[in-house]
Parts: sequence; C-alpha cells; structure tokens
Amino acid sequence: MTNQPTNKLNFNYAIILGVILSLFTAYSYAIDNSMYFSYLALGILLLSVPIFGLIAIISAKKKAGGFISFKEAMKNYTLTIALGLFISTVTSIVIFNVVDTDFYKIVQQIQVDGLEKQKDKTLQQMYNRNTPEATIENVEESFDKSIDKIKDVNQYTFGAQILNFIKSIGAYLIFGLILSAIFKKKDPSLR
Repeated sequence: MTNQPTNKLNFNYAIILGVILSLFTAYSYAIDNSMYFSYLALGILLLSVPIFGLIAIISAKKKAGGFISFKEAMKNYTLTIALGLFISTVTSIVIFNVVDTDFYKIVQQIQVDGLEKQKDKTLQQMYNRNTPEATIENVEESFDKSIDKIKDVNQYTFGAQILNFIKSIGAYLIFGLILSAIFKKKDPSLR
C-alpha cells in the first residue's frame, strides 16, 4: 500500500538534500575551491545525508499514525538519499565534465597540498615523540602513496562519479538499515 502524501513529502526531502549538496559543489567551484578539502564542511555534508534519510523515516512514520514497518522505513530512507545523491552527482558531472573540464586539476592540487601539510605535521609529531625510524618511514610511504594516487587518478570523470554515487548509496544504506531497525513499529491492530 503506497501512501501518496508520504512519497511526495519524501520526494521533497530528497530534492532539498540534492539542492544542499549541489549548492555545496557549486559554491566550492565558483567561490571557494578549498571547501573540497575542508574537514568541517565534508563532515557536515556526510552527516546531512543520513539525517535527511532519518527525517524521511520519521515523517513516514508520523503520516502512518506512528507505525512503520522495517521495509517501509528502509524504502523511505533509500528513496530520499538516492534521489538527493543523484541530483548532487549530476551537478558534479556537469561542473567537472561540461562546464570546466580542467577544474579537477585544481581540486587535485588542493587535495595534494592538504595531504602534504598533514604529512609534514604527522611526521613532525612522530619525530618529537621519538617514534622508531621504521614506523616513520612506513607512515611517510603511506602518505606518498596516497598523494600519488590522487595525482594519478581523475576521480571526477563521468564513470568515476557514477561509481562514487553507487558506493555512496551502498555506504549510506548501512545507516538506513540501522535507522529502519530502530524506528520500525508494528501496528498492533494488524496482528
């Protein structure tokens, strides 16, 4: 049984999520490129997706009189985040593959610079703590491999963005399973 108002409401949440994520991408492109490596901004964005999924579950539960099955909760969560992430992915694809095909180089350099700073800070802390040289070399090698990977791989191609979209949905579905299990509540009159 499909609840039309609930589906429309969750569609609205998905659109809002997609717009928020897309605005971040557009802002990062047009105004402040460093936002692509801001841990605070990325943390907020990463949390916004399951929060919107949670809002979708709670709204559907409220519309259903306080009861929702695991399946319905998961459906509402999944549809909301999938559409929101899809809108964001389309925005990124347009920016990186149509509007400015060289922009990925700027983002890559910001990421490399950020990792270089993090590497220097980490290594300095390790030296200050008299960490064994072999451990320091392993950490430095790990940073160097990560930096080389960023330099070698354009993660903003059409195919890479679609793959990231699929991986993101998969990762966020774990949250959806947990939230759906927490918020499920069977209607005692249907037993």
